[in-house]
Amino acid sequence: MRGSVRADGSIVMHALLASGLFDTIAVLAMVTAIAVFIRWRVRGRDGWEMRRPLPKVTFGLLAIAVLVTGCIAWRHGRLEDRLSRAASGLAGFPVRVHCQDLAGAALDLRSDLGSVQFNADGTPQHATLIRREQCSALSGYLAKHGAHPSAAQILAVHVLTHETMHMRGLGAESAAECAAVQRDAHMARLLGATAADAQSMAAAYWSHDYPNLADNYRSDACQRSGALNEHLPDGWPGAAPAAAAVTTR
Repeated sequence: MRGSVRADGSIVMHALLASGLFDTIAVLAMVTAIAVFIRWRVRGRDGWEMRRPLPKVTFGLLAIAVLVTGCIAWRHGRLEDRLSRAASGLAGFPVRVHCQDLAGAALDLRSDLGSVQFNADGTPQHATLIRREQCSALSGYLAKHGAHPSAAQILAVHVLTHETMHMRGLGAESAAECAAVQRDAHMARLLGATAADAQSMAAAYWSHDYPNLADNYRSDACQRSGALNEHLPDGWPGAAPAAAAVTTR
């Protein structure tokens, strides 16, 4: 998929790009407030031994910083938890989805939309980093329960599916991509879409996005009559699945 690649770079850089900027700011603001209060208690008297007034403006600004950044961090964590549950449901085992925050996005010069680290022995880590823009689109998709998704939201759902395939052990991009297009509808339902909206989303990606991918993401065997068709209950994207099969997913 456009830039959604297997990442073999530094694990340290992977963690840095997912760094919790707002968590850090909230903690620093709280520590600063405590330090200011302690300093006021210890040195808060003038030359006449009269206690100076509490620096209310400073405390007020710090309180606002804690509340705002804390709220942002809470929403960020809640989104990651929701996406992690969906990815775990598709993977079949617990995985973790990290959404890139503002600091990570500023430091990230790569073009991939999501990444999974692979260990030296070729096994994947059960965690993925999704770019800030895609996480924002996923948040919007969740808010609408998968109804009438935008092109960006359709792509974002697929990015999550694609990276989940990497976490399941598919290292080759073409293999992960073909497995993902056959599971996009399942992922969409895990994210709250109706069965009809999920099928429509999967068909839209297959019809409009897949044909435009780089060569290493596509395979001639990835088609309804091809060898990579896993014949899953959802059927091939854009093809009506059997009614009995739909009820089993």
